[in-house]
Amino acid sequence: MNEGKITVKLLSKLNLIPNGHCVVPNNINENGWAGWLPIINLITLPQISYCIAMNFNKQETIEYLKNKGEQQWFWNFEDPINENSVSNDSEQYQIFDARERSIKERLERNGLSYPKNMQDVINLFISLGFLTEYHDEDNVFRLDLLIRPFPNVSSVLKK
Repeated sequence: MNEGKITVKLLSKLNLIPNGHCVVPNNINENGWAGWLPIINLITLPQISYCIAMNFNKQETIEYLKNKGEQQWFWNFEDPINENSVSNDSEQYQIFDARERSIKERLERNGLSYPKNMQDVINLFISLGFLTEYHDEDNVFRLDLLIRPFPNVSSVLKK
């Protein structure tokens, strides 16, 4: 499955992740991903790692993410004003809107979709190679998060 790679599942099996903690790739920013991932993906990555360490299956992970209350971070491109926006004229709103629109365009140029729900968040991470999906011994879908080696943007996506 992940021979020669360090993953959250491996670290968890080796008891290297304290109970209730998560591990995320420390070079996610250095490898250029902060500018390519929607804000919802950046926010949920530690939560996904936590779910994997706690041995949640894929569906339990998705439900956990839904229940964490991060839904406001999904950008609505048709009606982008939400309760967290002061106004669509605010500088913060304009920066956030430009960032998310740019990321959406770049993802689409690479044949990927901007996430609209938590299933899409998981699917984007799988498509990018951050997460692997597999069946366990009970034929239940599980996820695992790659920690090392973590890919560079340039090795996965075209500009």
